[in-house]
Amino acid sequence: MTTKKDSPITLLTGDDEFLMNRHARDVIAKIQQADPATELETIDGLVTTVGDAENAILRCKSALQSPGLFSATRIVWLKDVAFMNDSRAAQSETVQNAISDFVSFISHGLPDGFSLLITTESIDKRRSYAKTLAKMAAVHEFKRDAKDHAGRAAIVRSTIEKNGCSMAPDLIPLFCEKVGTDTRRLVSEGQKLCLYVYPETKIDREAIETITSTTTETAFYALANRFCAFDLTGAIRTLHELLFQKQNVMGLIMHLESTIRDLLVFREAIDQGWLQQRGRQLAWSNLPPEADEALTRLERDPRKLPPFIAGNLAEAAGKFTRKRLDHCLRQIVSAHEKMVSSRVPPELILEVLLVRMLGKAKRPQIK
Repeated sequence: MTTKKDSPITLLTGDDEFLMNRHARDVIAKIQQADPATELETIDGLVTTVGDAENAILRCKSALQSPGLFSATRIVWLKDVAFMNDSRAAQSETVQNAISDFVSFISHGLPDGFSLLITTESIDKRRSYAKTLAKMAAVHEFKRDAKDHAGRAAIVRSTIEKNGCSMAPDLIPLFCEKVGTDTRRLVSEGQKLCLYVYPETKIDREAIETITSTTTETAFYALANRFCAFDLTGAIRTLHELLFQKQNVMGLIMHLESTIRDLLVFREAIDQGWLQQRGRQLAWSNLPPEADEALTRLERDPRKLPPFIAGNLAEAAGKFTRKRLDHCLRQIVSAHEKMVSSRVPPELILEVLLVRMLGKAKRPQIK
């Protein structure tokens, strides 16, 4: 019996479609490198009806029984399978029986020189066929992890370097924060940046701000970042872009309010000497027991935030006085109430709010 490592069956799952398909191509390339004549047959598993799902399974089974025309080796790729999870088609008894029969068929072994590759966003691990498949296949999972900052940074760094460019280490988190967690977008936006700066090779902050697209995933952060930079012109421009994208106005103001509350915490910590800054390196110390308890009870304990986010908030808090932040919080609470109680368009309320918070005032100095 073959071990998982040497198994001719490979199962790739996860919601990070880019990394999953890249690994799938690596698997195919490795097999074809050993025998360049290896044939590849791809069967589309992205189907929604019972009939189409059953047909895809039958085609895959047939492909694994058919000898190649020009080679004794063949790779059968059942790609983007949508009927092994909890979809409507997957709940069909007909489909379940077809999958079980197929897994039983491949469990007896594939013909010599044949390989089976299955890629799917998710598989229902409660099913007996899923457990059987996991025992005999080489299984790899590619899940998108919002907390995997190092992983995303490595992907961006690799993309930038492959395109002959460079980006300062402290700019990579800024780029990731703006683009989001989708690996494909990180790669495509990185490639776009390299094209934008050509024939130059160094990517700076201005290039990231100018050419990188804001996604729905990061839209709320885009406006908050402009506020934190005390940039009224940039905030208004960003707001117009987000409104053009039909972003949720209530969501924008709620995230902005949350950001201001975070800034108040950091401003207080700086004033009380609990937070020491060396550039973006932060150190928390000398907290009295009541302050430690209060921070622990917060929904977002500032001491547990990712270093890049905490550093940004601490730096931004240094641009505001406590008086200015209190003013901004009062303004945003009032604006929030108007959005739900008046007939004034919420888009207009939010734009006026930004002017009231950031306009006609010199940048406050730390006191």
